[in-house]
Amino acid sequence: MKIPRALPVILFVAIVFTLSPAWVTGTDPPPETVTLSGTISILVSDPPLGSGRSAKLTYRLFGDQGQVTTLLLEEALIRSSGGSLVLNRARVEVTGVIVADPPGAVRVLSLRFETTQ
Repeated sequence: MKIPRALPVILFVAIVFTLSPAWVTGTDPPPETVTLSGTISILVSDPPLGSGRSAKLTYRLFGDQGQVTTLLLEEALIRSSGGSLVLNRARVEVTGVIVADPPGAVRVLSLRFETTQ
């Protein structure tokens, strides 16, 4: 029995599609969500005088074990949480995805205030 010439190519393509669908389709696996608790602190960076730019706010979460995480918050989430002044020094639980830029930062998908006992 003679083996068709195309068989090795067909087998190769079948193996590639089976073992690595993300590589073949060019899609990344879905990001993993994380949930973190801690206290938010807002760092304010003032622009140069006369530049006409507004201050830049950086949101950081200080965890119970001393870890510090930069939080990327959408303006709508900030507003729905009461604004920056309400968030500053608030004890919260955030759920989000880790992003590459800035390294280790978390893009926040949801935020809830933790109640004190």
